[in-house]
Amino acid sequence: MVNVVVLAGHYYPLFSANGSIMKNLIDELKTEHKITVIAVKNNFMLSDYEDYDGYNIIRLNEFATCFHNFCERKKHSTKGLMKNVYNFLLQSKRGLLLLKKVLKKESLDHTQVKKHYKALQKLNEKSTIDVILPVSLPFESFVAAVMFKETHPNVKVLPFQLDHFSDSETLHNFSFIKKLRYNKHIEIEKECIKNSDQFYILPQLKEHYDDKEFIHFQDKITVCEHPLIKAKVINVLNTIKFNVNRINLVYAGSLYKDIRNPKELLDILTFIPSDENICLNVFHFGNCNEIIEDFKGKLGDNLQNHEQVPSEVSISAMNDSDILVSIANKINNQVPSKIFDYLSFGKPIIHVYHDDNDPYINLLNEYPLVLCVKIDNEKIEDNALKIQEFCKSNSGKSISFDKIQEKYFYATPSFVASKFSKEFI
Repeated sequence: MVNVVVLAGHYYPLFSANGSIMKNLIDELKTEHKITVIAVKNNFMLSDYEDYDGYNIIRLNEFATCFHNFCERKKHSTKGLMKNVYNFLLQSKRGLLLLKKVLKKESLDHTQVKKHYKALQKLNEKSTIDVILPVSLPFESFVAAVMFKETHPNVKVLPFQLDHFSDSETLHNFSFIKKLRYNKHIEIEKECIKNSDQFYILPQLKEHYDDKEFIHFQDKITVCEHPLIKAKVINVLNTIKFNVNRINLVYAGSLYKDIRNPKELLDILTFIPSDENICLNVFHFGNCNEIIEDFKGKLGDNLQNHEQVPSEVSISAMNDSDILVSIANKINNQVPSKIFDYLSFGKPIIHVYHDDNDPYINLLNEYPLVLCVKIDNEKIEDNALKIQEFCKSNSGKSISFDKIQEKYFYATPSFVASKFSKEFI
């Protein structure tokens, strides 16, 4: 049995997309190995230690994220003066973090690097760590794992790169900061790969790592797909009660104004007659809640804003939906992992996208129950009619999980986990 420590970012109970991916890998690995998860705390109410699903979670404090989520919840649950107070606190926090980012030499939080490193040291004192499996983002987990390996050369470091770092369009806030720090960040990436035993990336990152800067590391780089094609376990206690007289569409995932904005989709839905009873249920986190609330006046009961919920609840909602809705990123080198979750349910899917080069169009064109809708302000009414007709003709249809698993085997947790576990020995 190998002692594996996973640096998972935001994890149970409020999983980030990357945290959900790591959960699937852990579910495969924990049957044969000892697992400990080091996570980043994203809620003040969460404990520092927790036993969960057969392994331990250690949570590292991250005040900024906890404070942000606290103020977001309070802003949406209060009215009048207090609502304005929490909004002011959120804007002040954003301003301070932005100033801090601009003044730094690189887009790394060295406080978080140190916290991850110290947590690894403490764990190693209790039981020798054999393997560290860090996920990025946060990239700080990679840096901490490599630092730990410098003083513990026998440990194996197997990073899973799920997002861009030096080439990110959003991490650095401004394009000029990205350009100024690019060479520095490339050197940090090269150092991480150099000191890793193997380096795993998603397909959309391959072009970046095929660059001449990484030519000497090609034998270490392994391409893996999102390990999200998985049969879902539904807890009836977490079931959302949908109105059975409506066709219930579900969107579940993050929404950010600059990356994955729901406004264009909501604009289209306003052109569908209300008596068609096509209802969009949104389960989300990010910074688009006010946009969704503004559309409530136009869509009425055909728009239900559920905000952020535990993953068990969103899984139940996706399972009970008639049709699933996917919103593509505006930035093509950042691919939402949610589409693989959707495929697992075998439900009809509406995919709304902006660019003909959207990386998932080819994948979805192989799926029998899909409607891909390109955002076009001159074709809003046409797109509304397409969605309306698709919903009416496909509601209630499904594809068996066995067929889904056979077709997309390369995105199953067992297939991807095997690529990691073969490096453990």
